[in-house]
Amino acid sequence: MNTNSKNILVEGTGVPARLKHFREIRQLTKTDLADRAGLNYRTIHDLETGKRDRVLEKTIMLLAGALEVSFEDIVNGEDPDPITQGAGRSRMTPALWLLFIVAGAVLGGGILLSEVSARTGGVEIDEGTLTFRDGLFRRKLWEHRWDSEIRFCEPAPWSDETRLVGLYGLYDDGGRMLAIDRRSGEIQWEVRPDFDAMKRAFGSEVIESGNFHCQEFEPADIDGDGVDEVGVYFGHSKYYPASICLVDKGGHQRGHYANCGLLYDLVSLDIDSDGKDELLVAGTNNSKAYQGATLILLDEDHFAGASIDSVTHPESSEPDSALVRLVFPQFSGNIMDQMMTLRLDGSKIRYARDDRGTLTLTMDVGEHTGGRNLVVRMDANLIPGAVSISDHFFYTIQSTWPDSLRHDKGPADTNWRMDWLSSHRRFEAGHWPPH
Repeated sequence: MNTNSKNILVEGTGVPARLKHFREIRQLTKTDLADRAGLNYRTIHDLETGKRDRVLEKTIMLLAGALEVSFEDIVNGEDPDPITQGAGRSRMTPALWLLFIVAGAVLGGGILLSEVSARTGGVEIDEGTLTFRDGLFRRKLWEHRWDSEIRFCEPAPWSDETRLVGLYGLYDDGGRMLAIDRRSGEIQWEVRPDFDAMKRAFGSEVIESGNFHCQEFEPADIDGDGVDEVGVYFGHSKYYPASICLVDKGGHQRGHYANCGLLYDLVSLDIDSDGKDELLVAGTNNSKAYQGATLILLDEDHFAGASIDSVTHPESSEPDSALVRLVFPQFSGNIMDQMMTLRLDGSKIRYARDDRGTLTLTMDVGEHTGGRNLVVRMDANLIPGAVSISDHFFYTIQSTWPDSLRHDKGPADTNWRMDWLSSHRRFEAGHWPPH
């Protein structure tokens, strides 16, 4: 069997959940598993988060070997028990506990047991309280309290000993991401959006009309040095703007980009195979001139400004420097009314490389929740070439929409979809629409 050439479809399967389950019950980090399998951190991250459509059979076999399970366990095994899934690194078997305790007694106890406790300890989240307890006796080693709720607490891609903590922004202490040493609880650095840059782009009134929430982060080796930076997404409590901060492991802000609308997905990958990652960002564009789903491509040299131009914000002093920005237009008014939605969203960016290394990208356009979406297919240059309709959207149209929108005048029709796709707008760095 040629294991180098066969691709396996993982989209919509239980592979991501099973892979994460097998990794966690073996108390492995993503970095640990990548090292064991001879892969990279990004492969594990993308597979577990469902950001790859397909994966080479060889990759699954390497993962199966590293996890000491069969190929079939990962591809076609039983779905993990939701009660036990994600038990995490702080769980140990009674036999292992006994082994450590006996070893501690033989060697004098204190130092070894203290080290074991620190290594196997875990964090607990309760709204705005983050607590770290040792792994042996569950003693509280350190604790942080914020008025704002904790959105996430995840290992940093460069070190499992650093936790990245994102806070909602309902209170003054929120709207930021912090890097915290897992063992000591020391706050190493924090990052917030670049408010001055966003005020130059959208005006102070817009920025100050709501709060910013730290939503998520995406690892990306933007400069190709082998150490990931993170793209950190801050969402506004109203409709816009959204902020993407590029931050390195030292907490230095390397780039900042603002979108005129909410965002729903971030994906990093080396699109042009130059050894440096790019960041793809999907969401919506609120500008009256465009209003539609958007896809934005950022790289090391194009990570500044905002998704505005001379048509939408002629008064702005903060130009767009994204490498590529696409806007897929709203459907006609009667269709938007039928869908009962104000704007189309871009979400669920996925990618796959075929046996020759050719990259294909897809993005859902429609509702980021609910399943009423078109699926736009693009090449590595972000040139849209095809558009299909999700099964759920198609059946919804056929079963509930009026005849006037059901056939050749709406998204269920192939020609209608291609006409809609051809009307998308494309902007590239240095090329702006005329006044």
